Amino acid sequence: MSAAYSEYLLYEPALRIATARGWKVRVEYPLASHRDGPGDRRRIDFMFTDPETKKCIALELKWRRRRGSSVSVGNDIEKLRSVRPKQGFTIERQYLMVVGRPPLETAVMMVGSRRDPGLNKLLKVSVSHEYKGGLRRGACIYRVAALPTDRPDNPS
Repeated sequence: MSAAYSEYLLYEPALRIATARGWKVRVEYPLASHRDGPGDRRRIDFMFTDPETKKCIALELKWRRRRGSSVSVGNDIEKLRSVRPKQGFTIERQYLMVVGRPPLETAVMMVGSRRDPGLNKLLKVSVSHEYKGGLRRGACIYRVAALPTDRPDNPS
């Protein structure tokens, strides 16, 4: 796969879909509790908010670069679990969206240096049942899987 392909190609379609459905979108949403050092805060890719219901959806995108390659998701899951919405809002859902060339369901999901069998099973179910559609870019078709992540709490 070309090095020119990355998760940033998915920003524009995600933004269009969310705004067309009435969501307010914040791209590169900063995490208040995390800093990688003296520089900038860590961020998640998207925070979708509904001003009427005061609900939010957090989304982190992950691009699998090559067929058969593993996908390191530990940092992404940690970021999603540490998201805090602005005052008065609650996190309704959090998703880690994995995109790549078929067969996406054979990707090995890694958390740190170990394989995560629970995430691998969830990836297979998400691709083969719920999100069977593809994303076409040029002559290639890419598979998409949206994996819900657990929240230990739901602060408002």
